[in-house]
Amino acid sequence: MSSRSPNLQLLGETLTRYYRLACELYNTYPIGRFTNQLSKGNLELNLAEVDIDHLEALCHMFQNKLSPLYIHIYVSALKEVGVRVIHRVLQGLTICLSKSFTLTTLELNNVRLNGKSLNIFCQGIMKSQNLKTLSLRKCNLGDTGVQQVCQNMKNVPSITQLCLIDCQLAEKGASAVACLIQHQRMNRDSAMWQDTLRLRQPHLDGMKGLRRITLNHNPQMNDSGAIAIANALTEDLWIKVHVAGAIRQLCEGRSCQD
Repeated sequence: MSSRSPNLQLLGETLTRYYRLACELYNTYPIGRFTNQLSKGNLELNLAEVDIDHLEALCHMFQNKLSPLYIHIYVSALKEVGVRVIHRVLQGLTICLSKSFTLTTLELNNVRLNGKSLNIFCQGIMKSQNLKTLSLRKCNLGDTGVQQVCQNMKNVPSITQLCLIDCQLAEKGASAVACLIQHQRMNRDSAMWQDTLRLRQPHLDGMKGLRRITLNHNPQMNDSGAIAIANALTEDLWIKVHVAGAIRQLCEGRSCQD
């Protein structure tokens, strides 16, 4: 099965088979909504509504070379889950990111990412080869977490979209995003230069790396953070940063200068 164009029906059949076997292994029963989702190549999991045994089965299932194309892990508003649950699912996702030929979109929503769990998760991001979209909305990253994520994404050219909406990102986090933009720009500049030396026309649209970063609802970023990002964008031909309000105007105005 090609990682670029997987046969969705075959993938769905494989995932549901993995799921049933994992449930047998962990002495739990398949749940209809998960079976239905997996048959379509997707998985949406609310950590506030799954017991630890079934979580073990699901984590075991998606730690294969063939995983869902799209995984959405979230915690319902006003609900809390234990550290053990978050740690376990991030362990599973880390293995999935490093092994999967098929996972292209990973969304975490309202899942607290910090400490050891975040360290483990970032190792998976760094080893990912096929992930295209990474969304960490409302994941309480703060500046330290954003710095870790950006540092581990620097040399992951497969990721084209990064969402950090409502992540408590402030000035230092914005500087980390700016450094990520600059690093990937240098990587692409180097690739273009190599093409020129080989007397080939650089294919700008085919360059790998980030194309879109979304930073809405991070009011602590303030003008200083926006200026750092805008400065990084002045020489970048590829990345579009999406923010809101006055910060957006500042970014757009600064990036249009020169």
